[in-house]
Amino acid sequence: MRHAVVAFGLVLAAFMPPALGAGGQVSLVNALALSPASPGVNQSTTATFTVQNTGTASVSVQGFLVGARNPANGNVDFPESSPITLAPGQSYTYRDSRSFSATGSYSAWPAYFDGTNWVELATSHTSFTVQQLALTTSLALSPASPTVGQTTTAAFTVANMGGTAISVPNFLVGARTSGNANVDFPESASVTLQPGQSYTYSGSRSFTGAGTYTAWPVYFDGAHWIELASHSSFSVAAGGGSGTLFPASSPWYHDITSAPLDAESGQVIAGLAAHGGWGGGTMRIDFSIEVLRADPSLTPRAFQPNGDFFTPDCDLANIPVPPGGRLEGESNYSCASDGDCHLIVLQGTNLFEMWRANISGGTSTGSPFTGGCTAVWDTTRDYWQQSANGYARGDQCTSADAGGYPMTALLFNAAEVSAGAINHAIRFILPNDRIRKGQYVHPATHSGAGRGTPSPDLVPYGAHFRLKSTFNLQSLPNEGARTVARAMQRYGMFLSDGGTITLTAQSDTSTTAKWSGLLGAADLAAIKVTDFDMVDGGARIPLTLDCTRTP
Repeated sequence: MRHAVVAFGLVLAAFMPPALGAGGQVSLVNALALSPASPGVNQSTTATFTVQNTGTASVSVQGFLVGARNPANGNVDFPESSPITLAPGQSYTYRDSRSFSATGSYSAWPAYFDGTNWVELATSHTSFTVQQLALTTSLALSPASPTVGQTTTAAFTVANMGGTAISVPNFLVGARTSGNANVDFPESASVTLQPGQSYTYSGSRSFTGAGTYTAWPVYFDGAHWIELASHSSFSVAAGGGSGTLFPASSPWYHDITSAPLDAESGQVIAGLAAHGGWGGGTMRIDFSIEVLRADPSLTPRAFQPNGDFFTPDCDLANIPVPPGGRLEGESNYSCASDGDCHLIVLQGTNLFEMWRANISGGTSTGSPFTGGCTAVWDTTRDYWQQSANGYARGDQCTSADAGGYPMTALLFNAAEVSAGAINHAIRFILPNDRIRKGQYVHPATHSGAGRGTPSPDLVPYGAHFRLKSTFNLQSLPNEGARTVARAMQRYGMFLSDGGTITLTAQSDTSTTAKWSGLLGAADLAAIKVTDFDMVDGGARIPLTLDCTRTP
């Protein structure tokens, strides 16, 4: 620095107006930034700021720098720039680096030399901390923009830059919602780092609401939480059976608390009870369906249609298959149980649902890859508004679910139940002998019961059941069961397929919250068929099985 410095301060220790006279004026337009914001001992730190000549004449500046002082007020300035002339309106960005040899609290500020004095460009000094621990790999989230309920992994790496060992009780990633609610990632165990040794933190959690969040790496020094970097923002999107996977106008998200009853409600409910009620006699929950997420960079792969693929109902499209995933009810991609073996994958705004999938060898790259009826859904679109082009994917058309709609939109997951709110309708199924032949109602576009004479005491595909408001929620064994019941009172449940286990939940493989201790398969057994009404389903649509796809 030039010899105009007095002791440990600049000649102009206080802020001065950013002027150079003769019509030239240097103004700070981008504030001082340090990278990393909290460097480690002997770690290179880069300082940047941007100025602009906001005057009416050119101005010559003898040099820019970032002044800096250590904890003892010693001069540790960043290097001085070369002289520069700025025309009116022209900008200049200062960028230079240095390291610091001692830990503690430092201060820094942007300044320039006007030929006589050093002029400070900011109204106050910026404080920063030099630490023995240095962030060597920045915080990264995977996936970077998760969906509600999806497991998100946060990772960063630090190194001991000092000359002595350091013991750290805990690392974690701090996180906050847009409302500043604490949603931190888990704390690590205690770690001792020798000089030069590195440590990588990795922790996972999911989020229960869509919105903008902030996150940052921190460690506990035994007395305080020390932030290792500035806060970064990330977005959590609705999806995967939580919130509104499809637009909020879709039927899965309608509040039906006050919806009128269907004219056949009494007859259907009494008939279902007389035919044995729920499959197996009691309401139970199936937790086996997986919802996988594929990275946008993953290339979809082709499959060979099997005997359960129907034209034109089904989509012959390439499917992204994430490594390490699994089918419904399986441990990998092999359909060893010969069950429904649904393959469900979200990639961006595309939802892929396949029935009767099978990949030889069980890996994502195995061959052959065969599949039954597949539906590819655009989650930005409300398919269920009647138009001149038709309804949904087409009346009389099935999908990966017999009713013809996206099953993922109706799955509830452990994150939702743990948070105490399921904000959508739920999928339910019944034994085939309790489902009406020859007829269905919207939002279904198909019936798996087949053609035949409709019986008014059987349940049509697409039927929308609502749990009565008078049902005693306290009769249920836990809050998880009550959360599901409240959703059935507000949003109801849609008949989607034929089978034995009444309700379908998403597996907890990809959620931080787990079903164990939260909700059991028989925790809703107290809910009887007669505790429901059927809300108005509109016109009955004769089943012809003549699928005409909507453009």
